[in-house]
Amino acid sequence: MRLLKKYTCCLLFVLIVFDIKSQISTKGKDFWLGFMDNLVTPQLQLFISSDRNVSYTVSIPGLGFTQTGSLLANTGTQINLPANAYSTQSGVVENLGVHVQSCDTISLYALNYGAYSADAAVIYPTHALGNKYRVVNIDGNPGDWGKEYMVVATQNSTQISINGGAPINMNTGD
Repeated sequence: MRLLKKYTCCLLFVLIVFDIKSQISTKGKDFWLGFMDNLVTPQLQLFISSDRNVSYTVSIPGLGFTQTGSLLANTGTQINLPANAYSTQSGVVENLGVHVQSCDTISLYALNYGAYSADAAVIYPTHALGNKYRVVNIDGNPGDWGKEYMVVATQNSTQISINGGAPINMNTGD
């Protein structure tokens, strides 16, 4: 009986350690994201926090926008992005990707705030991104925008396929 308990405890320990190591962290040094249109002209904001002293750069290559700053450990900051940093098109490639880089690990959150709606997201670092995604969406009330999604490339010449369709060539920040 003692041997069974010992093996059970070891197995539980291994499973817990494996589970912890298999989780994807939201902390990183390099991030790409984008904003979609909102019901009314949105206010686009980023929130950066860190448990270390860091310097960071936020850029939107397609708009020529760059902002740099620094954070003290265990603090955060809000960054307001240009009002035109969101996609208003459908089915086209735009160069409106937002790139955030830092000298050490940060956590990044995005807020797309409009008069009648707000969308917020935890942004995963580039190293944590995969290459297969499923878009989960529903049709909303009349007047809502229905099913919509955005793809942001992290590298030039990124090829994507949607529902097994023909590849689409994307440039960095699109």
